[in-house]
Amino acid sequence: MDNHILTVIRGHTAQMDAVFAAAIAAFVRDSKFSLTLLRINSGIEDSFIITMELRITRTGHKSVMVGGMTVDLAGPVGNFGRVKLPPFTTRFDGTEAVVLNQTVRVTDVGALKAFMRVLVMNKDVRLSLRNGETTIRTAGVSPQPLSFSKVMHFNGMEGPRAKIIDARILAVPFLGNSPSHGTISSNYLGPLNTSPTNANIDGTLDRSNHIFIKFSVHNPSPLETSFGTSFFRIQTHNGIILAELKGRYDVRRGHFEVTFRGLVNKPATGRFAQELQDLAQRDGRRASRLEQTPFLGAVLIGQSCTSPAWCDAAVKAIEAPISNLGPLFRALGIDIGTEHYNVRDSLIRDLAGRWHFDQ
Repeated sequence: MDNHILTVIRGHTAQMDAVFAAAIAAFVRDSKFSLTLLRINSGIEDSFIITMELRITRTGHKSVMVGGMTVDLAGPVGNFGRVKLPPFTTRFDGTEAVVLNQTVRVTDVGALKAFMRVLVMNKDVRLSLRNGETTIRTAGVSPQPLSFSKVMHFNGMEGPRAKIIDARILAVPFLGNSPSHGTISSNYLGPLNTSPTNANIDGTLDRSNHIFIKFSVHNPSPLETSFGTSFFRIQTHNGIILAELKGRYDVRRGHFEVTFRGLVNKPATGRFAQELQDLAQRDGRRASRLEQTPFLGAVLIGQSCTSPAWCDAAVKAIEAPISNLGPLFRALGIDIGTEHYNVRDSLIRDLAGRWHFDQ
């Protein structure tokens, strides 16, 4: 073959190799995997069904074809399962990859619990895709082996924040069959001391103690899941239990609503309302309506759920700041007056774990 032709072929091959190497480098080094949906369903102790929607960007102008692969899912303390990623082709303006309804076998329950707690509590969450082995290729170049790992950063639930949008006393008493308050007869009028959880609730179990509360919850994370029947309490910034609640806790992206029923401590709630007004008076700022204040120093605390232990760990991590306590006060007939006060939006937690206002 003519030496000139050989030189042209070699030059072209070297050029293709350089383009391929640059495309691989852009994918491996610069690509960003964004998690837009993380749906976890049908959880049992050793498995769950997962759906993930991924958006892949910053892969450069040269498209590459990445083969399917199995990767480890890893949270803050290690791997907890494996999932199969589908093959995909990158585009300069981004591409999507979807993992649809795959069964994940739990390889480390402790690692999964840690990931779920971080997902519920934190503002920033990391989920790593590790130890993938596949091939990568581009136009005109044969597939080459690729070892793949990538860390995805996304928003956590941050508590999450909850707002009371409705509250009513139940005409028919709530018969809670839960670890918090057992099965309560409609004619039971004894003290509320059926468990350590509600030992701090003073008052009696008359009909006016049975409450329905609807919350609007803000979830900035991509998580969607159902924790099943779950148990919560409303607690003040200084640890007084105002209510014990039960209901399904089904999490959706963005804003979603949950409805709970349970028992409320009317005397303690009345004292708390008065405390809020006293704090506001000392703060020296007024607001036209109490229910419009952004944050009033009560927290929705997760207690347990009927789902597997790794879901239960996530529910127990929930500490959702509550806004708009006005509907609760009005449902209980608590006189909060015609002139109301704003409370400083500065509830903090000290090193001992106690909630208080930063005066």
